[in-house]
Amino acid sequence: MATLIPTLGSARFDASGELRLAERLKDFLEDNAWVWHNIPVGPFGRHPDFVALHPHQGIVVLEVKDWHLDTIIWQGHGVRFWQGHGGRVMVAGSWWQGHGVQGHGVRVMGSDSEVSPQSCSVG
Repeated sequence: MATLIPTLGSARFDASGELRLAERLKDFLEDNAWVWHNIPVGPFGRHPDFVALHPHQGIVVLEVKDWHLDTIIWQGHGVRFWQGHGGRVMVAGSWWQGHGVQGHGVRVMGSDSEVSPQSCSVG
């Protein structure tokens, strides 16, 4: 069972899909995996939905979209239009959001001598 930060009982989830994914990540990832929810990442303080870290598998940034297939109007390269309660909404695609946050995080970690590839060893 992974360690979730903050814990399920104290976390605030923006959508029910985030809560469902948090429960699955906690239950199905290995004990040595860490999962952070809604934490600032990088110099611009972007807040991805989840950042999961495993010492042997690496890091992944996840953006959760709790949409239903019938609400998606159009999806293109890096953008999606969907029908919300207030009308049509345009948002960046999940992949682009996660990729941008991950890039910032990697640059920040790469500049830190404590977490650079030379200082880390995987046994």
